[in-house]
Amino acid sequence: MGKSLQDLLHAHQSDVFGCVRSTQTRAQGEMLMRVFVGEHGTAVKPEVLKDQSGGGKLGVCLVAAIQKWDLTALGGSVGDQIVFPLAFKPAAKKKNDFVH
Repeated sequence: MGKSLQDLLHAHQSDVFGCVRSTQTRAQGEMLMRVFVGEHGTAVKPEVLKDQSGGGKLGVCLVAAIQKWDLTALGGSVGDQIVFPLAFKPAAKKKNDFVH
């Protein structure tokens, strides 16, 4: 399942990065998201299990995004739990960056 999980996260990286951008979070650290497999591979009841990212709004955004994901590629059965490990490392500031 490890490769399938990586492929799924890669396929939805725009959702994750979109949440970082939309919440204007300078996320750093780890986050664990849990989701259950629903009927027809839908993602149900996503929740934040661990958040060391420093961005509470980020977790809220990710919960909303994950609800739209199709988990059928993972081959789980209805009711199975899946934990998505996310790690955030902010890009180094460039010399010309300035704080708003």
